[in-house]
Amino acid sequence: MKRWWPALAMLAATAFTYRFLWHGMLQAPKDLFRLFIPESAYLRERLLQGELPLWNPYARLGQPFLATLYTQVLYPPRAALVIAFGPAWGMNLLIAFHAAVASTGAYLAARRLGAQRSTALLAGLYGFTPMFNRLGQAQHVASAAA
Repeated sequence: MKRWWPALAMLAATAFTYRFLWHGMLQAPKDLFRLFIPESAYLRERLLQGELPLWNPYARLGQPFLATLYTQVLYPPRAALVIAFGPAWGMNLLIAFHAAVASTGAYLAARRLGAQRSTALLAGLYGFTPMFNRLGQAQHVASAAA
C-alpha cells in the first residue's frame, strides 16, 4: 500500500479538482465551446458513420479537418473519449485526463531527479493548479503541457 499511495493521491486530486463533473456540470469556455465541442461532434458523427472526416464544411466556408493542428482530430485519447461519451462530456473528461497525466508526469520526473515522495507529490500538484486548469480549456495546449 505504501507504494501505491502517490497514485491514489493523484486520482483523488483529479476527482476533487474536477468534482463538478460528478454533479453533471461541464466546462464550456471560449475555445472549448466555440471550437472543440462542435468539432468533436462532427468528428463523432463522421466516425460513427464509418467515414474519415478530411474536410469540415461547417467551419468558415469549409476547411481541412484532419490537417487542422490545433484540434488534434485523431489524437487517440480525444477520439476515444468523444466516441464513448459524446462531444461535451468527452472534451471535459479529456481535460481531467490531461490534468492526471500532467500530475503523474511531474511526480515521476521529480522522483527520477531524486526528490522524496512527499516532495515529488507537491510537484505532482502541477496538473491541478489554476494555470493548468486554464490551459486545459485549449486542448492542444493541455496535451502538450501534459
